[in-house]
Amino acid sequence: AARARRPLHQYSAYLAQVNYEPSTWNPSGRAYPEVPGRYQAGGRALAREPRPDLHPKILQFDAQVRVMHRYGFSQRRVGLRANDGRRYLFLVQFALPHVTRTDERIAQMHQVMDRLTSACAQAAQRHCALSAPLVVPVTPRLRLCEDHPDQVSLGEVYDEDRRARGADPDRPLLLCRERLSKAIDLARGGHGPGGGPGGGGTLTTPG
Repeated sequence: AARARRPLHQYSAYLAQVNYEPSTWNPSGRAYPEVPGRYQAGGRALAREPRPDLHPKILQFDAQVRVMHRYGFSQRRVGLRANDGRRYLFLVQFALPHVTRTDERIAQMHQVMDRLTSACAQAAQRHCALSAPLVVPVTPRLRLCEDHPDQVSLGEVYDEDRRARGADPDRPLLLCRERLSKAIDLARGGHGPGGGPGGGGTLTTPG
């Protein structure tokens, strides 16, 4: 499906109103919300002692929310701008228990491999590194997953290629279903699923 955009205020009127002007920025005057993920356990953020006064603070959220298909699910991507001049992107995900555990293991594996790679002189000379996206729990069923605009999934590459060629991205799946359906019909002798022409029979099991 094509990427779509929705106004942020349709999801949260409160976030749409957040707007801290850099010209009036006064860190000592009030508490500003930090960019999520600064205290990620075991991640890049805790490679050194945390410095809350140096952590990037949120100035405002992007007015548009991108609806995109990522990791097999339809997700919303929220962008926020910080006082360090950077734009941070996060996917809003509904965390399923089995998916969450798998993601945690993958992130731990990436962290261990990155430490081993950084300790290798040859890998360091080639600037080899592994990084896992930061995952920030919000509620037991909701989390934020760090996203990078310069990274795309293989599924997105495939979808873009199909669109450029004027082909339906779902055509291989539909073709597979059609051929499976024909193969099943041939295996049944051209009869319906009930055993007779048109499927009017009944399915019986040994008693």
